[in-house]
Amino acid sequence: MSTFDIMMDAPVPASVPRTRFWRRVVWAAVVLGVLVGLFHRPLLRWGLDGVGRRLAARAGLMADWQLSGSMLGGVELDGVTVTGSGVGMLRSLTVHHAALTYDVSQLWSQRVGHVL
Repeated sequence: MSTFDIMMDAPVPASVPRTRFWRRVVWAAVVLGVLVGLFHRPLLRWGLDGVGRRLAARAGLMADWQLSGSMLGGVELDGVTVTGSGVGMLRSLTVHHAALTYDVSQLWSQRVGHVL
């Protein structure tokens, strides 16, 4: 009997331990969180500008606005103009300035009602 035959008869582990799986999940969440933190402005612009305009177009509305701010400190919309197609209830909507101000760093130390 050779050494190779002895190694072939050794039991093979059934699966990867669960701790390794959860460790990988946690590391992936940390890396994703860092990437979102670093690139939050482009993600915010893509999310509100691109997706918002597509959803408005799907509803038959023409929407235009200027977006500023960040996900960490507040979002401002200036010059919001939404125009309907004339068939629905909405003909035209104009908002000169809309803002949502908050502080994410205070979220860790205070309740949600004090952050907004």
